[in-house]
Amino acid sequence: GREWPPGILPPVAEQWAQELSRHLQAPLALSASVLLGCVSAAATPNARIRVGITWWDPEPLCLWIMPVLASGEKKTPATKAGTKPLRDRQRVLREEAAPKIAEALTIESILKAELDKAMKEAVASKDFSMDSEVNQKAIQANKNLEAHKIPHDPRLLVDDATNQALELRMEENEGSIATISDEGNLIHVLTGRWSDGRLDFETYCKAWSNSPIM
Repeated sequence: GREWPPGILPPVAEQWAQELSRHLQAPLALSASVLLGCVSAAATPNARIRVGITWWDPEPLCLWIMPVLASGEKKTPATKAGTKPLRDRQRVLREEAAPKIAEALTIESILKAELDKAMKEAVASKDFSMDSEVNQKAIQANKNLEAHKIPHDPRLLVDDATNQALELRMEENEGSIATISDEGNLIHVLTGRWSDGRLDFETYCKAWSNSPIM
């Protein structure tokens, strides 16, 4: 196939790709593709670009890249090297979020107990007037529970996720998530791994065209 054209990446990125390629004895195109995908994963949540006739609708900076290589061409070590900063950052974010999530879950349990107690008191009173103190207490307890939010478990990367799980992760991450795999799991998902063999392109088609996912 065609060789990766030299000099098209910024100097630091070019050096990284070339050194990884030499270290792994792998095609430069593989190292560069992994690098571009990981840079895209970092940039997409933080910036948009206005291009041509779509100036009124900023486009995301995500890239869709699929290097195709035979077995033994160092796809796995190249992917590990490229995604390491993302995985390290994801680990830090999850460690920082863990105490807050645990605290929120504890508060949720307390709010559920308060609602359960208030509901039992309301039922026992047999007063069906919404203005009664006991019923208002139950109503307020329900509002408190509904208003309570559990922080999400921060993720920057997913692999082999169903469309439903992917959409959830995107919602939690302001509309973006990176799917990066060294084994082509995405192809298996698209061709029906989680949909009984039916093609399942909808979420990815909407992501490609920057369409809202409802």
